[in-house]
Amino acid sequence: MTKKYILSIGLFLTSLGTYCQNVNELKVFAGTSKAFINRQVPMFGEGSIQTRNFVECGVIFYSQVLENTRVGLGFNYSNSLIDFNANPANHTLTQYSQRFQLISVPVLLEYNFFNYLFLSGGPLVDFQLTENNFSDQSGIGYLLELGGKYGTGNLSFSLFPNFKKHSAIPFIRPENSKHILTELGVQFGVGYKF
Repeated sequence: MTKKYILSIGLFLTSLGTYCQNVNELKVFAGTSKAFINRQVPMFGEGSIQTRNFVECGVIFYSQVLENTRVGLGFNYSNSLIDFNANPANHTLTQYSQRFQLISVPVLLEYNFFNYLFLSGGPLVDFQLTENNFSDQSGIGYLLELGGKYGTGNLSFSLFPNFKKHSAIPFIRPENSKHILTELGVQFGVGYKF
């Protein structure tokens, strides 16, 4: 019985190799996002937190696993200003800004269709680099992308709107209701296939 399973798995893996083109791609990308930082459960009397100039850049390595499917592992750096605005009823706090920086490691599964379109998604492992006056965003989140791409020779160009939710599973549980960073963004990428 065990030999049948081993033989079946071996045949399956061999058949995968006939469909794969062994195409790898290294893609660099940059983009901007409209980001929101909100509490899971809003607290009465709390001021607002807004992001400003949210930009990101990164690199991702893709490896083809099936004819229209590939996996990717990347590195993403995000940078923004955070504006804290006090509740008008609270006279002890003032308005101020802080720098926010985040490193993300996406692990993506991408499916290509209609020659020029792709759908991609997977988990994000986030590490917040700055200390800010809201919940730390270090943890596991997720990313969804729907984009278009065009290839010529070994180069590819892609434009992909995306949705990200950070720290859905935080590394450290906060004592109070947690702040969640959510992004709606768009990125432009240039890839090299080899």
